[in-house]
Amino acid sequence: MSEDFNFFNIASNVEHFYNIQYNTQKLYSLEKRCSYPDYDRSTQFCMDMLKRCGFKEVERIAHKADGKTASCDLIMPQAWELSKRSYLEIVTPEVADYDKLLADTDENPTHANIWSAPTPEGGITAEVVDYDDLDPQNPDVKGKIVLFTQNRYWGGVYTQVAACGALAMVLSKFTAETDEPDAVYWFNGQGNFGWYRTAEDSKLPVFSISPLKARLLKKLIKQQKVTLHGEMNTRLYEGEIYTVTGIIPGESSEEYALLAHMYEPFPGDDALGAALAAEIGSVLSQSGKKPRKTLRAVLSMELFGFTAYMMKNENYKNIVAALSLDGFTHRCSPMISLRMSPVSSPFFGDFFYKDNGMKLLPDAPWGEQPGSLSDDTFGGDCMMDIPTNWLYNQSGVYHHNTGTGFLPDWVLTQERFPMLADTVLQLISRTSFPDYTDWAAAELEKSISATMANEKLSNREKAFRIKVYTQYNLGRLESVKKFADYKFDAEKIQAISRKALAEIPAAEELSAVDQTLSQLVIRRFEPGCPASLAKIPHAERRGFASPAGRLFFAICDGKKSVLDALLTAEAAMNSQSSQEQHKVLLEHLQYLEKYGYFMLDNI
Repeated sequence: MSEDFNFFNIASNVEHFYNIQYNTQKLYSLEKRCSYPDYDRSTQFCMDMLKRCGFKEVERIAHKADGKTASCDLIMPQAWELSKRSYLEIVTPEVADYDKLLADTDENPTHANIWSAPTPEGGITAEVVDYDDLDPQNPDVKGKIVLFTQNRYWGGVYTQVAACGALAMVLSKFTAETDEPDAVYWFNGQGNFGWYRTAEDSKLPVFSISPLKARLLKKLIKQQKVTLHGEMNTRLYEGEIYTVTGIIPGESSEEYALLAHMYEPFPGDDALGAALAAEIGSVLSQSGKKPRKTLRAVLSMELFGFTAYMMKNENYKNIVAALSLDGFTHRCSPMISLRMSPVSSPFFGDFFYKDNGMKLLPDAPWGEQPGSLSDDTFGGDCMMDIPTNWLYNQSGVYHHNTGTGFLPDWVLTQERFPMLADTVLQLISRTSFPDYTDWAAAELEKSISATMANEKLSNREKAFRIKVYTQYNLGRLESVKKFADYKFDAEKIQAISRKALAEIPAAEELSAVDQTLSQLVIRRFEPGCPASLAKIPHAERRGFASPAGRLFFAICDGKKSVLDALLTAEAAMNSQSSQEQHKVLLEHLQYLEKYGYFMLDNI
């Protein structure tokens, strides 16, 4: 058997699978309450897990969880504790006793939604109203409890009803109702600016209930006045959250990082990812092989914890590339989705993961998604230059649902872990790699074909996109040189590009706003994009959705014009913004510059 498959054979030993099962279930059992005092034990377990798997220099790094401290403009939420039983019940006499209990944390801890404020001693008793029945511009909720079931971002509604005097919120989500009517959704994205609420934001008691009970409650509200009594025994405070990390040294101090997040109440999201990362290290240790790159495992809070870790003393400086293991081999979908490296930091892992993975699992379904820098792939920011792939199974309607759909699929895990371990370890150990010129050429031709057929694009936009796709694919091939001696046929890629560009008529004139954007450059002071607006006084914060999300800022390297950065991000995401959106973008950039996020400079 060739050396290429040595790691695969070792990883196929059933003991590795049993270790993954044990470590996943143990970590989940320690964290399922989402209560911060539990995280001391869970991170101690993670340290022991990494050590058992052969990692060295294992450490636990504390970060402030105070709702104030920011890294790359991401304000870490406050520490939170579910101190004792919390519950919500109907007290209207006409309702049958067996229908009255809506939420009980002794039955399911996630009935107390994470970061919920406590109720006063003795609880609250008030009428419940359905947000769907209210005037969305001026909801009458003072002194009432608000039921919210819309399948949409709810942070703004939270802020709105709190400002209007609501006493509490009751949440449910119907997306997985058909299969999981009695499961509970975990609503963690509750911030008005950024993902989480800050210390300065208003906070309410928030109960999460099942679709089954939410349907009943909506029906009762239509028929009569319904009164609820709820007790939320929680605590928000200034505490800590942790990153656990360790390495298996290679020939070089340059590191390849495995990222898996903790602190969520699902074994498949992402206790399983942490167990997979650790066990890949166990396979490497058992092989006796010293890899060319050092392998690092990083276990932390999704996005916020990883950012805090990497920005502390610039811990990312030795990391040359990374893989996110968030939500891999759970039950929601058998499709292996490969998130590509972003256009801001191209990487040949896009080719190698699929090439090696398909050879080892020829019957597995594979899909691809563009690199958007979502979640834990943020390291692809050009200021950090950590190209990050992400292997995951799409979660669809089951995402953040406590039912069976989001559990690990142990059959898929046992089948796919050897492929995963082999591909990671081949990547950091090999002395040579296949010539992926033909892969890059095929990708470029596919992108060009779609671009030329897109009637919504101007001639200028078509030509620009072809140049972006050309440089992206050349960058992916060039990145192999960070891992091994490598030659590729750059001329083949450039010839495809020249031929396509020659077919495009002359570019149109720029509009007035685009002319302005083409003469401006963003000089950033730190990686990342404005998110929590930590630099701005609370009363002066205002929201904005960038036409191309985080990727827009990740491309701003102090050299590209604002217009080029925007069009590059849109090419990568196959999106297109309007002239009106360009005007709003310019206004928002001027607003952010005022508060010191970056400097807008003339080219």
